Amino acid sequence: MYNVCVIGGGPVGLTIARNLNEKGWKCIVIEEHAKIGEPEKCSGLISLTGAAELGLNLNEFKLNEIYGADIYSPSGNKLSIEKQFPVANVIDRAQFDKSIAKQAYDSGVDFKTNTRLLSLNGKSVFLQNQGRGELIKADIIVGADGALSKTRDIMFPEFKEKKFVHGIQAEGKGNFNEKKVEVFFGNYAKNFFAWNIPLNKETSRIGLATSLGEKVKENFEEFVMKKNFNKESFENELSALIPCGAPIENCVKDNVLLAGDAAFQTKSTTGGGVILGIESAKACSDSIDAFLKYKKPLKEYNKRLEPVKKELRMHYKMRKYFNSLKEKEIDDLFIKLKKAGIEEFLSKEGDMDKPSKFIPKLAGKPKLWLMFGTAIKFIMS
Repeated sequence: MYNVCVIGGGPVGLTIARNLNEKGWKCIVIEEHAKIGEPEKCSGLISLTGAAELGLNLNEFKLNEIYGADIYSPSGNKLSIEKQFPVANVIDRAQFDKSIAKQAYDSGVDFKTNTRLLSLNGKSVFLQNQGRGELIKADIIVGADGALSKTRDIMFPEFKEKKFVHGIQAEGKGNFNEKKVEVFFGNYAKNFFAWNIPLNKETSRIGLATSLGEKVKENFEEFVMKKNFNKESFENELSALIPCGAPIENCVKDNVLLAGDAAFQTKSTTGGGVILGIESAKACSDSIDAFLKYKKPLKEYNKRLEPVKKELRMHYKMRKYFNSLKEKEIDDLFIKLKKAGIEEFLSKEGDMDKPSKFIPKLAGKPKLWLMFGTAIKFIMS
């Protein structure tokens, strides 16, 4: 009998299990893949401010330092954002995940890999391990099993949100500006964007995400051809669904909690989920600890999540606003933003994870506020 069973061995689930085991609770992590961190399904771009706030040292996993971004409208209008110091690291996500897994293992967490969730009933967790059925019991169950969460489907059938984008990425060779990522908007990446994230001067992670129902593979090939990337050099191609909807407001039902991508704790603007996901993991583990130790209601998790959900709601509103624009409107918006000084503003005030830190500051920039006022009111409402 376990105190806590965590479904999903990504950074969020591993952090929850590690935190709780360190508090004295017996935990097990269930992971459907054979190895933690594999297959890798992430661009690996992590903000340094977010990492610092969480006490994460990324140096061991760092592949490159990023100082800014060049963002292109459909017709090629460019906004350039750059700081004098690194704002993000491109990391080896597989090694990052394995490092947290080792911390969890060293703290005493049990693991079952190559094992997938079949069903839940009270404290009973029904599993399948390489074709064999298994049963374990746990007081608390956490669904941290990603975008296509089986835990969410079983326990939260009322959640009908199916807003995902389909992403595809490969590593390619070329001649890259290693200090900046590139972001591209266009109909080949409908309701999202394409990207170029350099690992160094010669290698980059090139990808695209688009709405479900679009021909993502064909769109990716179109993007690669238009931007003259060296398709023949591509390797390590990956594909994944990315949550792109509003965060789930109620993440608790009976003795089951949702966390990470399973709870749509993912930035709708960029698809990134590591920083806010790990912040949510602390809220989750603290809530479970309070329940097991003091019989505090598990529903307190929803309250502890409020700071994270506030940011995620803003990301979602920004995404909805941008998705409402046609290509010509995006082109016009880029021209107006450039004239109004958005590059200088974001170079100074921008934050990858928490728009609440910089959006209110637009009020002190009359040109930006008057020009972008409708969008800001929409986002802040």
